[in-house]
Amino acid sequence: MPTPKPRETEEEFISRCMSDPEPMGKYPDEAQRYAVCKSIYDGPVGAYRKAFAQQKISFDYDETLTSEDGMRLIDIKIIKLYRC
Repeated sequence: MPTPKPRETEEEFISRCMSDPEPMGKYPDEAQRYAVCKSIYDGPVGAYRKAFAQQKISFDYDETLTSEDGMRLIDIKIIKLYRC
């Protein structure tokens, strides 16, 4: 199943998820597929995105994690955390 990409909006993800071959095969009913895609977006990573979308996050002196690369790294770490 597709997962949200760093900085991907809900609309972008839902559109990509709805047309992805895996959810289309598993959920041929469009309403059900939309519900599944929405729940994936709103899952643990989605909650993080909503909470921190407009905030800077810094864990060290040089603000490494406030950069685009830093935000991408923290997104990856959170995704890995919830997959375990």
